[in-house]
Amino acid sequence: MPTAGDDILTTSPVPFFQPPAYNSIQALAHNWSRRWIRPNPAAADPAIPPSELETLMDENTALKLYGTSWCGGSRRVRLLLDTHSIPYQWIDIDADPEAGKYLETLNNGFRSVPTLVWPDGSKLVEPSNDKVAEKLGIKLN
Repeated sequence: MPTAGDDILTTSPVPFFQPPAYNSIQALAHNWSRRWIRPNPAAADPAIPPSELETLMDENTALKLYGTSWCGGSRRVRLLLDTHSIPYQWIDIDADPEAGKYLETLNNGFRSVPTLVWPDGSKLVEPSNDKVAEKLGIKLN
């Protein structure tokens, strides 16, 4: 039993909450993204042959999603597209510097993510789920 001069943290028989061993923001972002990003169901579907999948993901015909792994908005849009089995090309601008420069030309010098670019050239920059659903013609619950 603790006395008046004892440190409660060292003498208490009840374990206190211990923070995770890592304190890195990058590690936290990695674990957070693993929780929310789901793989594209079309890519994981063994019924779709690789050649057909490549056709679905052709650079000239696929919806392109520019984003970063640490951005909550990018994860949210990826989850929406994956949930509705909408094929898209994921472009991580942190991993691809050329894509980052291209995104800056699209967005007047800003690296705004997520940015969705349709094959017809239209784009949505930092859209809400409602805006994406409206553009895709899908209904949200």
